[in-house]
Formats: sequence, structure tokens, C-alpha cells
Amino acid sequence: MKKLLFAAALLFAFTITGFSQDISGKWKGTAESPQGTFELEFMFKKDGTALTGTVTSSFGEIELTNGKIDDKEISFDVAIQDFVIHNVCEFISEDLLKVKSDMSELTVGRVKE
Repeated sequence: MKKLLFAAALLFAFTITGFSQDISGKWKGTAESPQGTFELEFMFKKDGTALTGTVTSSFGEIELTNGKIDDKEISFDVAIQDFVIHNVCEFISEDLLKVKSDMSELTVGRVKE
């Protein structure tokens, strides 16, 4: 019984700490493509369970759409012309974030200003 209570407490603590971190702010990383490596800069703004912001590269700036923060994940879409890329984020640490989509996976770091 003690092991079960300990496991439940540990799971609860992990769930709370995983999403108590604030994603708001500037994050930078590099992405690989057939055309080479390029820098990406994400600007996230958390408002309750809503996520807004932009992603900027040498190709320009794109607004994030359908941004959501819930108990299980942080997600947003990026539309490039008629093509929509769904992204899911996961905190690696307070200052590192993994951004995954069907097309790629990259790690971005928080920019402290």
C-alpha cells in the first residue's frame, strides 16, 4: 500500500511540475532541411490554457495557430500557405524545450533577456 501511495504521489508531482513551467518568452534553435541548416526563433505567450506567438526564420515570420496548453501537452500549428504543421512541445528542463512535428524534431533554448 505504501508503494502504491508513493507511486501516486510521484506521478502527481511530475504532472504538476511538468506544466507549471511557463513557456512564455523567446526560444531559439536550429533546424535541418534539404536546403541546409537554418535558425528558428519562437516567441510564445501563455494566457491560461491558450498559447499564441510567432516563429521566425530567414524566410520570414509566421503566426502560431490553435495553441493549447493542457494537462498532457503543449501544442500549436504553423501554416505555410495551405500546408499546416502540427507541433507538440515537451520541457526537457526549465530552459530547454523539445518541439516535435511529423516532419521534424528540434530542441530550442530559452533566450534570457
